Amino acid sequence: MKRLARWITPSGALHTVVASRATWIVLGLGAGYLLFFVRPIFGGAVMQFPVYLDAYDPIGWDLRVVLENSRYWLQTGEPPFAAGDNPYPPMASVAFLPLTLLRPETAYRLMIAATLLAYVFLSFLMPLLLGTGRRATTLLVAFLVMGLTSYGLQFELERGQFNLVAVALAFLGIAVSRLRPKLWLLGTALFLVSIQLKVYPIVFAPLFVTKWEDWRRWAPWIAGVLGASIALLFVLGPETLGKFIEAIGKQVARPEVWEGNHSGLSFASQVSSTWALPLAIGILLVVFLCLVLALFVAIRERGASPSPFLVLACTAAALVVPSSSHDYKLALLAGPAVLFLQACLAPGERSSSTVIRAGSLAVFSFAYSATLFSYTSRPPLPLIGSHIPAILTRSALPAIMVILLSGAVLVLIRAVGVSAPEPLSGPSLGPLGSKSVSP
Repeated sequence: MKRLARWITPSGALHTVVASRATWIVLGLGAGYLLFFVRPIFGGAVMQFPVYLDAYDPIGWDLRVVLENSRYWLQTGEPPFAAGDNPYPPMASVAFLPLTLLRPETAYRLMIAATLLAYVFLSFLMPLLLGTGRRATTLLVAFLVMGLTSYGLQFELERGQFNLVAVALAFLGIAVSRLRPKLWLLGTALFLVSIQLKVYPIVFAPLFVTKWEDWRRWAPWIAGVLGASIALLFVLGPETLGKFIEAIGKQVARPEVWEGNHSGLSFASQVSSTWALPLAIGILLVVFLCLVLALFVAIRERGASPSPFLVLACTAAALVVPSSSHDYKLALLAGPAVLFLQACLAPGERSSSTVIRAGSLAVFSFAYSATLFSYTSRPPLPLIGSHIPAILTRSALPAIMVILLSGAVLVLIRAVGVSAPEPLSGPSLGPLGSKSVSP
């Protein structure tokens, strides 16, 4: 009994475990594993391993479409729309031309290798390069391993998509610009390439800025990036650009509505066809407000590393805002999520709201774990009535919004708990605020 008493005292082992922020992260991840993996498979009379991915035949379908468009443009000189509406920027057709010289199977294998390398960079190296600790923690390795078997990454590989490659180029550009200020032109070029592969990486532009008060330096850079991005859209001529804009307009007007499209517009259309537009606007408004909060935090912290919450908020915007945002993009969450959680576990992190903080960490981790599994593993929960649309649990969008909002709560708790702004690390680095280099 004396040992038990010592164990549960405020200075005992139980109190230490409960008070640890890492404990609540593990509890959240564990609860998600039980609910979204163990429950649907082992919760019935017999083991049921669902088909969690609607695989296409042949494999690498999206890559084959892109290569067919590039091949069509090369052979005919006409706009690359051989397979119908082309949702990719014109420069993508040029970038993939070398792969048209290879057999489709070989091109697909190369894309698999590039995607896996991009995932390792985003989930492991990026948090190391842009984080404050600059060391491989247990949490960092755990998120890397969890993501390697995740539904989102498998979906990305199966389709032959290149979201991870495009975003990896964007973050590589950010890392180069921040860590090697004299190479800011190279970093900017990498960023422009990522935008030309997938338009949405442009939301990561604020991560290049290191000194927000020096707007005379970063404002011209932002304007230059926007101007160069627009100019590159004309690389195949105005006719091709017109076709691209037309294809994007069709996606916005008629998004592909299904459980695996976690965009705000697709989700709202499935919840209520009558209130789809107001609901979609409400979702985008929440994302916008979180982005504003993230920018405020970034300006307040004035650190050498980008604000982890700004990285998370930009990633959430990249997932939710586009009208077509399929679940293969969920693999993008691993790096920003672990970067943010490591900041929450930093030794200097203080807060007086311990209970709220612990609950927010658990909710954040639980919501992230939900994104690791397919929508087929997120059936309607027993506590939800049949009158509520099943899409509320099957879509990944609610989990993304919970991650974003619980992150916002943790940031606000820190802002209240810390009396004065504290820089995350040393002096500012990078072209957008560096005294030695001007973009």
